[in-house]
Amino acid sequence: MEIRFGKNQASFGTNGFGGGFDWEGSHTGNMAVTNCNIHDNTIADGSGGGITATNTGGGTGQFTISNSTVSSNVAARPAGNTARGGGIFFGSATRFTITNTHIDNNQAITSNGEGGGIFVFNPGTTPISVIHGGTFSGNTAVIRGGGIRTTAGITIDQGTVISNNAVTGTPTGDGAGLWSNLGISAGFPSGETTTLSKVTITGNTAAGHGGGVMVDNSASGNFFVMSFSRIAGNTAPALAGSNLFT
Repeated sequence: MEIRFGKNQASFGTNGFGGGFDWEGSHTGNMAVTNCNIHDNTIADGSGGGITATNTGGGTGQFTISNSTVSSNVAARPAGNTARGGGIFFGSATRFTITNTHIDNNQAITSNGEGGGIFVFNPGTTPISVIHGGTFSGNTAVIRGGGIRTTAGITIDQGTVISNNAVTGTPTGDGAGLWSNLGISAGFPSGETTTLSKVTITGNTAAGHGGGVMVDNSASGNFFVMSFSRIAGNTAPALAGSNLFT
């Protein structure tokens, strides 16, 4: 299935979610997207240029996308507001699985754009959300997370490649490949962990900190763990962590 050229022109306060489509799990609902191409969709004043997936209040439901492409989508908002999730916006407590999917060349633009590829909103879920393989490449945000921006613990593994993403804000463009913060909100649950295993992070560029990865604050009991991975050839200003900044 192909979803393309969607143009959501609603305001943020009305229906500003999902340029291609918007899914709500309502606690127990599940959605599976397989062998689909979601591309060239836009949202003028909201979140999720390609897809918005939410499960408001949490629950057993989850969103699954596999063997698909989410590319060249744009999330925008009027100047001074925050556009979130150029490719996909995941709402609070929304559990997801991304498998062998290419999330490439998406943009979260305007002055405070976050999560060019995906934006993961806190808090997390149990069991934790996962990204198995695929690519996050060529995505752009302004202030945080060119490829991935998360304030929930997630697991990224199975050869996932995070490459050639950018955050352009000066000096606030942080975490071009991945920006992770597990302590951004008061009362954030403990036990959250962002885990990377067998991941390649290369060729990403930050105007601020963390060309490859920026690990921001973590509340007590929350962790960032990386093993058997390659992080090299990323770029950030001097002393700002070309590959990794914590």
